[in-house]
Amino acid sequence: MSTSVYGIALSGLNAARAGLSTTSNNISNVNTPGYNRQEVVQATRSSNFVGGVYIGQGVDVEQVRRVYSDFIAGQEQRATSDFSFYDAQYQQIQRLDGIIADSATGLSSAFSDFLPPPKC
Repeated sequence: MSTSVYGIALSGLNAARAGLSTTSNNISNVNTPGYNRQEVVQATRSSNFVGGVYIGQGVDVEQVRRVYSDFIAGQEQRATSDFSFYDAQYQQIQRLDGIIADSATGLSSAFSDFLPPPKC
């Protein structure tokens, strides 16, 4: 880029435009499930040392990064893992319950035939 006043101003306008684009993207996706907000990270360009003073060269967009909570992401992963674990256990217990408790072919009818009737 140019070191003129116009070049410096243009770099600022371009950085501001990137910020506005990112903001409009955030607004557009506010109700999208799983969307994480984004933010623009700006960095100054290196300065020129001229006549005993530093003269700035403008600004650049360094990156557009996703903003999210590591803690919440970890909690979500643990909850998903726990759900899968307990869901698999539930399915196995349902199958076992079907084998044991079925009145026609299950073990409960065989046990009731095996044991003497209760005395009153």
